[in-house]
Amino acid sequence: FFSVFLLLCFNLYTMASQWNIIPSRNAMRTSNPLREIVEQLDMKSITKEKKFISVSIGDPVLFPNFKTHASITKAVVDTTQSERRNNYMHTSGYKKARIALADKYNSLNLSGVDGNRFKYTFNDIYVTVGCVGAINMALMALLNAGDNILLPRPGFSYYRTVCEAYDFHPKYYNLLPDKNWAIDVAQLESLIDDRTKAIFVNNPSNPCGNVLSKENLLQLIDIAERYKLPIIADEIYAELVFPGNTFHSVTRLCAEYDMRVPVLMLSGMAKYWLVPGWKVGWLCVHDPYNVLKQVRLALNHIASLALSPASTIQVALAQIIADTPVSFHNSIVNRLSEQSALFYEQVNKIPQLTALKAQGTMYTMVRINLDRFQASSGIRDCVTFANKLLKEQALLVLPGVIFGMPNYFRVVFCPPKKIIQQVADRLSEFCRKHAARTSRAKL
Repeated sequence: FFSVFLLLCFNLYTMASQWNIIPSRNAMRTSNPLREIVEQLDMKSITKEKKFISVSIGDPVLFPNFKTHASITKAVVDTTQSERRNNYMHTSGYKKARIALADKYNSLNLSGVDGNRFKYTFNDIYVTVGCVGAINMALMALLNAGDNILLPRPGFSYYRTVCEAYDFHPKYYNLLPDKNWAIDVAQLESLIDDRTKAIFVNNPSNPCGNVLSKENLLQLIDIAERYKLPIIADEIYAELVFPGNTFHSVTRLCAEYDMRVPVLMLSGMAKYWLVPGWKVGWLCVHDPYNVLKQVRLALNHIASLALSPASTIQVALAQIIADTPVSFHNSIVNRLSEQSALFYEQVNKIPQLTALKAQGTMYTMVRINLDRFQASSGIRDCVTFANKLLKEQALLVLPGVIFGMPNYFRVVFCPPKKIIQQVADRLSEFCRKHAARTSRAKL
């Protein structure tokens, strides 16, 4: 007995005298697919013969052709200099900002509920720390650990990151490249089980750059209604749709066709106002039939945990929405459309690559036709393609595996046309150098 007592004392002494701090399981299972893949790229062996070009990150203000409008900056400067709004904000966001956002969406949506027009109020709006904050809020409000959610593939990698952090299980429905990235609704429906809590849709799509058709979205909404599943709709690129294409909001379709499906619509300031660093987003609850009564309570609880963006920007938001010229927004859309068209035109001349014409956003996915490269080139997949391209051409693209789509890569077409042309020229030179004999003859 005495020896056991001594051993116990020794163990207690050892425990007290040594550090043994263990990270949480939630933290350790959280990963960022983008970082994991980019770390496989060799950033130290890039050729010095060419100036480095990155078309990897969707930050438009990194390029000289996209500048925040002066009225947007002025609204925040005026608020800051007034020194009247340096106080804490309501956890769901500044009331006047939420009213302004409700008014904005009221002008876009109709409702067939009892023949009356449905109107959003400030209680339907939550201001969040970027659109990513809205993504977090929506998933946390609807899922418990072990529950699953249907996500698009290819899709924004952050969706997976959030799921891993909270032990939510993502199930991936396919977007079909040969049908302009339409949702494979039959395959989506096959994924639903008794632990499926929501369907997540991103339209227009990052990374694909497509805009889903009205018919495709109605099929999705019909499935959600039959299985009584809410829809989470990431529509941050809704206003970056190119001429000749039509965007259909899930909320508007639900209202127009009197569908009872509740929707948590997510958006933010980052792209349409060219202020990604300000990290202002929002979640809009579309629930005319009040089926999300308990979820609203959950959203209020989560808002008190997540808090909201800087007070000065929230207070300025109503002025920004009112005063930013439509011509400024139109110039962004037209410029992106022209740059996208140039990229598409040039890249589709390259036999080893196949691009789809983007309909909106600032991204497109390009297929790598691996069978048209020399076996000796070492280009086996999208990661080896991106690595070799980076090394030889000083051109950084994101491998498609980051978005769940192997043998593709994503390109951001925010740079000016001069740089877009250089990107296309480098891709052409690279592919010509490593082309298989049959495809080389075509170049």
